[in-house]
Amino acid sequence: MRGSVRRSWLVVPCDKAAQVERAATAAADVIVLDLTEFVPESAKPLARERLPATISGLAQGDAEVFVQVDKELLYADLSAAVWPEVSGVLIPHLESPQEITEADSLLTQLEGKRGLRPGTLQLIAVLDTAKGNYHGMAIVRASRRVWGVTLGRADLVMDLRPEPS
Repeated sequence: MRGSVRRSWLVVPCDKAAQVERAATAAADVIVLDLTEFVPESAKPLARERLPATISGLAQGDAEVFVQVDKELLYADLSAAVWPEVSGVLIPHLESPQEITEADSLLTQLEGKRGLRPGTLQLIAVLDTAKGNYHGMAIVRASRRVWGVTLGRADLVMDLRPEPS
């Protein structure tokens, strides 16, 4: 991990090279390469394929690199995201501690394959559903990898009522 300060987090779609290039010059403490929210389903396979090169390019800068993965495509996304230059992953739409446990196990396997010390990569739990918030304490306690937690406010509002006000 480059810096101990993580004040600013910039989320960019990992399949948009121009946006990734701009992010690299934005002076953010952390750049989050999004593989789930901003990447269309049809573009995800190619985005995964190009992710290692994208990560490597960003690693030349001062920002830490995290990757936001899709819990429904966890193995494919983590396989593309786990590299020595990555500090951790964000997982949105978490609703149970078992989902964190599964991610932890996969990360441990992939760290071994990629020559990383077990437990190197951090997890950020994104609690953006009512169920996820209800189980929030159990989710964040499910793994020692969990470094932080955040709320996906817009998604949470939509989950709690049909139309935001």
